[in-house]
Amino acid sequence: MYLASLIICTRNPRREYLEMTLTALRKQALPTERWELVIVDNASDPELKWDLSWHPHARVVREAEVGLSHARRRGVEACSGRLIVFVDDDNELAPSYLQDACDLFSTDERIAAAGGPSEGVWEDRPSWVERYQGLLAIGHQTATDPARAQDVVGLWGAGLVVRRVALDHVYKAGFHPRFKGRVGHSLVGCEDSEWCLALRLCGWKLRFDPRLRIRHHMPRSRATETYIRRLAAGFAEGDVVLQEYRDAIQLIEQPDLPTASWRACLVQALGHYRRCVSWSVRERDEEMRLHARVAVASARGTLAGLWAERSMYRAGTEAACRLGRAGRLRMGSVPCDC
Repeated sequence: MYLASLIICTRNPRREYLEMTLTALRKQALPTERWELVIVDNASDPELKWDLSWHPHARVVREAEVGLSHARRRGVEACSGRLIVFVDDDNELAPSYLQDACDLFSTDERIAAAGGPSEGVWEDRPSWVERYQGLLAIGHQTATDPARAQDVVGLWGAGLVVRRVALDHVYKAGFHPRFKGRVGHSLVGCEDSEWCLALRLCGWKLRFDPRLRIRHHMPRSRATETYIRRLAAGFAEGDVVLQEYRDAIQLIEQPDLPTASWRACLVQALGHYRRCVSWSVRERDEEMRLHARVAVASARGTLAGLWAERSMYRAGTEAACRLGRAGRLRMGSVPCDC
């Protein structure tokens, strides 16, 4: 078994970006004999062909069903490493990334997933976009002190490292992902956050480590108001489902604390939407008006998510609670992969 399996899911990639991703992998300190590389071609047209002769354990597999969740599942099925490292086709890993990840996971067998800081590499970055770097997986994630390793509540998919036995564990406990990843024009992602919350729910740890550094390339198309508004709306819509997982974690770990009902969430979201619309109408500064329009889009996304979950919100939280309790009961039977 390899120490790590690195999975790149891609669909009609920009060749220069993917080439930079692979060039960074060729510089990894961990010898290639100890890790494998799987590129998942998610129905690219034309079919993806790439010279991977530099790596003795590299291959391209194809997933015909479009969607990041499908592509990642195909990659997981095709690999065998103890750690699974998900790298986007516009990421560059630091040279010691794989070795540092292996070292980190050897320190605590209950770490399920880890990630680190992401540096944005922009083709063109307007000043206003800095406020939204978190939406673009740039920055220090949810770390309170970016200079030290620490447990966190969530991680991005770019550079995400997952322990295989932990991922197997949550699926055996009954995990059924709700998100398929961004398909077509939809920017409702959140599949990375759902995986992390499912792991956290089942009793595993999520770890931020400043050694796990990536460079994340950003094309001009992602630094536009239109894209940021759509992205903010997509994340807000998906966050309604993620809240069901958070509520379940609270009900298991802090049962005395109340959780909000669907109706209470809707009332709060409607009030927030009205305030955002009022702001966008009253604001005179052009840059602040742009931020107001993004806020309106995000508020609309929350309302769309709540409406979609109107008959399932409580049931979703109850299902997440069952997953968490089943996962925690099974924790003692998880094999050690040290």
